[in-house]
Amino acid sequence: MLRNKAGIVMAISLAILPLVVIRSIRPIFLIRFGSLRSERLGHYLENTETYLSEKDLNADERRTIDIFYNQSPISNYQIKKMWGRQLNVFQVAKWLDKANRLIPFGEAHKIPWRSPYPERDVYGILSKTAPHLKFTKSEVSIGHQKLKEMGISKQQQFICFHARDPAYLEAFLPMSASDTNWDYQDFRDSDINNYLAAAETMVSRGYYSLRMGAKVQEPLDTDCDGIIDYATINRTEFLDIFLAAKCRFFLCSTNGIYAIPMCFRRPVAYANWIPLGRPPSWGPKDIFIVKKLWLRADKRYLTFNEIIHSEIGQFQSKELYENFGIDVIENTSDEINALALEMDDRLNGTWVTTVEDEILQDKFRCLFEPNDLHQVFLSRMGAEFLKQNKDLLP
Repeated sequence: MLRNKAGIVMAISLAILPLVVIRSIRPIFLIRFGSLRSERLGHYLENTETYLSEKDLNADERRTIDIFYNQSPISNYQIKKMWGRQLNVFQVAKWLDKANRLIPFGEAHKIPWRSPYPERDVYGILSKTAPHLKFTKSEVSIGHQKLKEMGISKQQQFICFHARDPAYLEAFLPMSASDTNWDYQDFRDSDINNYLAAAETMVSRGYYSLRMGAKVQEPLDTDCDGIIDYATINRTEFLDIFLAAKCRFFLCSTNGIYAIPMCFRRPVAYANWIPLGRPPSWGPKDIFIVKKLWLRADKRYLTFNEIIHSEIGQFQSKELYENFGIDVIENTSDEINALALEMDDRLNGTWVTTVEDEILQDKFRCLFEPNDLHQVFLSRMGAEFLKQNKDLLP
């Protein structure tokens, strides 16, 4: 322990001299330091992609050099490789950053995250910029070869689907120094079996359906030939990224994996979204449906207005729901299937909206005022879900 602390002190001490030089040349060009949230996939992708998109739209930073370092552990080494091709990533920057934070007047040398929630595209800027993650020709070739091995040719389209379960964090926890009990996030989990009807419907429409996930609780129980349980059979860190970047659309819930299609600008259909006060508002091609909240004392569902305009809309642990006597209700198989059908029809250009659909959509969006979580609201609530739950609107 003492040897480790001595090493840290020495590393910071050695960083002081180059830091003095860096500060002295600030009038010519500015060098800034910051860490990448590489320990969690969602943050590794969303925070970084949002930062790059913001920089694209800010011409004032042309004389600025940003240098990053990765945190530990690395959630996905393919993403590490790809960010390394787009950013200045050097682990030595960690000590320059630490030294800069210890010595006064170093604010200018910290990479700023403009939004208080850098994991969210608060201003909808991803819709205004191109993806920054790019595959090499060799990687594309490897990706298509792997698809071919799964029976999917270049011409065939596929969708990806995923349901959050505790397996990933339970596997991740031993790699962390944290003593956190991840059970508090159980309210975000959902049953993969409720996604199978949607996966089968997409197969009937001529697509393959690939079940995603780095760690999953159990294999799929299906005999549908077009459904591939990629998470338990063929899974690699490279394919996690490649498949989500190339899919027709991604059907998922509230977990970091949705950041992959988001960063590659692939349409996302979000099922079982929670909490409602933090909706996935950023994607103009995205649609979502939410978990409903059953108030046990009154034997009724909370309305969307009651949730959004109270602390309940921000609840981030199962204990809070339990303390308020609230049961968190998963989306049904039929609701998720309707969501997938709407997404596919919209992408095909065959979706026909109705006057009622638009009225309900407007009523729902009007519940949200611009704030730190969303300055724009570009996505849509699933049409059938809104229609079936219009009594939860004002």
